[in-house]
Amino acid sequence: MKVNNPIFRKARVITSPFTWLVIAVCLGLNFGVSYLASSTLHGIGVMLYLDCIFTILVSCIYGYFPGLIVGMGTNLLNCIFDGDSIYYAFISGFIAIAAGLMMRTGMFRRWWGYILAVLVFSFLGGGLGSVVTYFLYGQNVDVTTPSLCADLYNNFGMTPFWASYFANSLWDLFDKTITMVIVLAVFLLYPKNEKAIEFFPNTFMLRKPWNEPVKRKFYEESSIHSLDFKIIAIMTIAYTLLGVAVASVLGISYRNNAFDEAGDTAKQYANAVTYVVDGDEVNLWIAHSEEIHQNPSAYGYANTFTGLESIKISNEKVLDVYVFTTDGTTVLDLKFGMDYLGKPLPHGDEYEEFMKNDAIETYIIHNGEHGNFFSYYCPIKDSAGNTVAYAVANIDASMINVQVFSNAVRILAIEAFVFLIGGAILIHNIRYFFIVPLKIVDSEIRAYEAIGPKKWLTSKARKGLVKLRGKDEISNLSSLSHSTMDLASESILKIEEQAARLIATQKGVVFALAEIIESRDKCTADHTTRTAMYSNMIANELVKEGKYADVLTEEFLENFSIAAALHDVGKIKIPDAILNKPGKLTKEEFDVMKEHTLEGEKIIELALQDIGASSEYLTTAKQVSGGHHERWDGTGYPRGLKGEETPLCARIVAIADVFDALTCRRPYKEPWPFEKAVATIQEESGTHFDPELVNAFMAIKDQVKEYLDKK
Repeated sequence: MKVNNPIFRKARVITSPFTWLVIAVCLGLNFGVSYLASSTLHGIGVMLYLDCIFTILVSCIYGYFPGLIVGMGTNLLNCIFDGDSIYYAFISGFIAIAAGLMMRTGMFRRWWGYILAVLVFSFLGGGLGSVVTYFLYGQNVDVTTPSLCADLYNNFGMTPFWASYFANSLWDLFDKTITMVIVLAVFLLYPKNEKAIEFFPNTFMLRKPWNEPVKRKFYEESSIHSLDFKIIAIMTIAYTLLGVAVASVLGISYRNNAFDEAGDTAKQYANAVTYVVDGDEVNLWIAHSEEIHQNPSAYGYANTFTGLESIKISNEKVLDVYVFTTDGTTVLDLKFGMDYLGKPLPHGDEYEEFMKNDAIETYIIHNGEHGNFFSYYCPIKDSAGNTVAYAVANIDASMINVQVFSNAVRILAIEAFVFLIGGAILIHNIRYFFIVPLKIVDSEIRAYEAIGPKKWLTSKARKGLVKLRGKDEISNLSSLSHSTMDLASESILKIEEQAARLIATQKGVVFALAEIIESRDKCTADHTTRTAMYSNMIANELVKEGKYADVLTEEFLENFSIAAALHDVGKIKIPDAILNKPGKLTKEEFDVMKEHTLEGEKIIELALQDIGASSEYLTTAKQVSGGHHERWDGTGYPRGLKGEETPLCARIVAIADVFDALTCRRPYKEPWPFEKAVATIQEESGTHFDPELVNAFMAIKDQVKEYLDKK
């Protein structure tokens, strides 16, 4: 059996082996094209990759998840030749998502959609990619090798960062232009018939015109109220917070470890100085500083100085090594040379901070001309154990923050990759094992509501119901909804059948009662039936003209003929002598006759009380019985109601009742001609009858004459 549910059809396509075979082939082609482009073009200075062609195509045709697989899978395969390719995988993921979103919103049905796509994709690939590259490689940019970046740096005075940014963006703009030209060519050749939807579910997005049902379907699925959107939003927020937290913790941990490592290095070299410098010679050197200035070799000073130089050159991170006395006098300073012996310490700021913090045998972080560096202060003691000087080693720490930031970028890039691919897999499974089944159940219930229980059992929608596999809660819910809809339809049909029989029986009883009442009045044979028929004709004409729509409902019209038949039910209380008097009634007799309106109300009111519930047709019948002899000008009886004070149903029956009395034979008169009776009704418009209802009667006079002629 062919299933007509579009949600199920799309889910079936996305999960079919054929689809994933196509995706696997596209992944291989995407990797092959990007590898050939980079290996052949980069050697001649053309920085094109063409690594998003199949990513965009698959994302447009099958959706975000398959596009993510192709785009990020290509980056994983590129890791075979370049391990850092993994850090750019999330950019491919963003491009896949952007392509899928543009396809779903119908942008690729307009020429400007392709231009916008080129700009968006080049910003993601070139702009965002160059930012990642800049921070990934320690903020180093090659501006010496001839390239577009070097030209922008040398000729336009750009900083290395902006030169790299614009160079990569311009190359990527060219790259994405070629990509979108290929995509456009594929779309022009793309099959757009019904058969294509069976294999390529997003084909309809390229159709013209994009009609309202398609727009409505997209906006309903993309709405912030949809389950898809809520799950994706929650996961995005959760993953983002988790990613930032993990990157922050790892970054802080790495920074602390790097600082500790630099501090340990400073300590190691400061301690090495204490082994080279003899504490007993420090005061000797200070005392004979002038002599040593003349002869550096005196007292072994030159040999010690050379030993310190060997310590410094053993590690490029060692910026400076020096020794000073406790009162701040220079003993040894590799930076300022041997001539500085006995002079005040040139590192004044460092010395003040050292004295302020009493930072003996610990390191202090300074920010000097070399950037950030660590200083470790180690005491030098003489043979008596007295501290005579301090050995200091300064270690370069200027690149620690750069390295920390570079590692943070790597962590965030990996986290973005994991989030996109892991989140996509999770959302894919949630969607097709949870959301899609729920949407199928929801669409079937909506179809049931739209079709209605009366037509459900024989509808095409019921024949296309999806039987979900499995024994989970959603499958059980689906089966339960199917059986409930069928059972409800069958029950409603049975109830309506029984109600129809009951109404028919009730109608027959009412008309039989009316006939019994009429049998006492020998001059009104079939009056009830005709009056009810004329009343219905007038009411239907008002519906046709759009009048009194709030009153003349379908339920009202169904009950109106029964209610109209009971307009003279009160005559059962009128004595036969008055009811069947062959001549004109006296005033007293006519006053008694008038009572039939109120008596009818009482009879129907008793019936309502016996039922103990509301009854539409009895309520209407009560209004008809008590008001069908009221007049528009307020001179009628029994209450003298004026205008619309008389209920609409009674005003309608008033016209039907008088017209039938005029056109039928009575003991005291012959039947009037049809035209004369119609003219009398029209003359009484605005006095006896409601003018609007008279207009409706005049509109149906031909129907009335046709019915009267048959009778």
